[in-house]
Amino acid sequence: MNSLNMNKNKLKVPKKSKRKYIIYFLILAISYLSGCSNKNKNENQDQNTQKPKVKIMNISKSNESIIFETTGIVKPMKSVTVKSLINGTIVDAYIEQGNEVLSGQSLAYIYDENIETNYAAATNLYSIAQSSYSSTLSSAEENFRQAQINLDKAQESFETANLNNEDTKKNTEIAMDDALINAVISNESFLNTTRNTLDFVDGILGVDDDIVYGGLSNVFSVKDITIKEKAQRLYRQTKSEYEISNSTNINSKNIKNKLNNTITLLRLEKDLIDTTLSGLYSTITSADFSQTSLSTLMTNVITYQSSISGALSQAQLSYQAINNLEVTNKMKLDQSRSALKISELGLESAKTALSNAEQNKILTIGGAANSLQGAKINFDLSSINKSRQDITAPFSGVVSKKMIEVGDEVSPGQVLFEISVINYVKIESSIPYDDMNYLKIGDEVTINDNIKGILSKIDPVADSISKKINIEVGYDNSNMELVPESFANIKIPLSKLSEDNNVYIIPLKSVDLEQDKATVKIIEDNKIKIKEVKYLQITSDKIVISSGLSEGDQVVIENGKLLSEGTEVELEEY
Repeated sequence: MNSLNMNKNKLKVPKKSKRKYIIYFLILAISYLSGCSNKNKNENQDQNTQKPKVKIMNISKSNESIIFETTGIVKPMKSVTVKSLINGTIVDAYIEQGNEVLSGQSLAYIYDENIETNYAAATNLYSIAQSSYSSTLSSAEENFRQAQINLDKAQESFETANLNNEDTKKNTEIAMDDALINAVISNESFLNTTRNTLDFVDGILGVDDDIVYGGLSNVFSVKDITIKEKAQRLYRQTKSEYEISNSTNINSKNIKNKLNNTITLLRLEKDLIDTTLSGLYSTITSADFSQTSLSTLMTNVITYQSSISGALSQAQLSYQAINNLEVTNKMKLDQSRSALKISELGLESAKTALSNAEQNKILTIGGAANSLQGAKINFDLSSINKSRQDITAPFSGVVSKKMIEVGDEVSPGQVLFEISVINYVKIESSIPYDDMNYLKIGDEVTINDNIKGILSKIDPVADSISKKINIEVGYDNSNMELVPESFANIKIPLSKLSEDNNVYIIPLKSVDLEQDKATVKIIEDNKIKIKEVKYLQITSDKIVISSGLSEGDQVVIENGKLLSEGTEVELEEY
């Protein structure tokens, strides 16, 4: 007890000393806490200096293609079952399953006694009917041949008459053309004569131009001034008629009328030249116009008078020649047409005779033809049945199934073989209807990762049950790399989508897909930025972005899912 009290006394500390110890311990605690705080601060600073590292991809519109992958069933390009069309027994089977066959090659033979018997009887009856028909036909043909000979002769006569008629028409046309052409030439000459005469007479009368003969104007027709007035009136009338005749082109179609006009013109001009000559007879001489001048002028007028009279006579002859030729040509044409008509009637009579012979031929051989037709129908039917005994390949291919053996009894409709074309196959598959617009016939398709085929068919409408679009991929299977009815993996590039210049194709893992939106993280100033995007298509590992991204954007592909916008990061190429 005392010992315990002593120990308590020893341990007892004065109050001042206690206060010192408390202050001391407080200082130590604060120092410790301060040291811990600094340590945490340094650790945080170290952590801040270590930025998150993300993998990014600089996007562009030609990064890569979208590949649609699916499975299909390999089918022969063509497969047909060969069936029996008759009853019978298999007596020969020439091929085995797996054999290659050519189109038309015999596969098996079916024997049926009724078919053989019917074929032999039908063949005999058909031969007899052919012989009877030939005999009957020969007789009818001879009668018809004689009628044909008569028709040929009548046809020849008609053609000869027709040629003569054509020659007559041609010759009369040539003769008329020649006459009209000559008349055109002559008419031009007549008009030239008229023109020259008018110019000469105007030199005397001075109607249009001054009188060319000195002193004549005062003395011409002074004895009878009415002659001068008549001559001047006739000049104007003749000139007017000349100008009318000369105002239109003259050709073979209007020459007859023109020639008639020219005759009228020449008659006027003859009257003019006659009146002018009468005027000279009523002219007196003077100091300015001597007797010699008058005589010379009268001689010239008489010369023109003779020229006009000759032209008038020739024009009348030309006109009459055309009229006479028209009459002659009409007579020749009437004669040739009459001969043609007679030959035409003979031809019609021969045609009627031939028609009657032909009708008689038809009636004569009708019975024989009916018998022959009946025999032929029976023969054809029996031949068809006989041909059905020989089973042949409908096309070149491989015997994919053989279902009969020698000795088997078969019936119509029973399947005997299946023939398939397997050197070219098709893979039948389907795609979601959303992808239809991104495919086109002719696209290259990868089959089983190592061979290439061609997209050969895209159905225009979706399947009513699966709601997918059925497609076919064609492949040249000459090396037998694909086995019909097996599965094949196919990869189809969505070419139209990949070629779209308004989309970006990026890894699917870079996009955060939510119920009502899709976002990607991009890098701006080495910091995370979140952008909302719209997309067209999603595959197993790719997504097609239609809006929200721009050329050259750095899209975060990996290690960015948990980073928030504004986080500073370290970049690494994907």
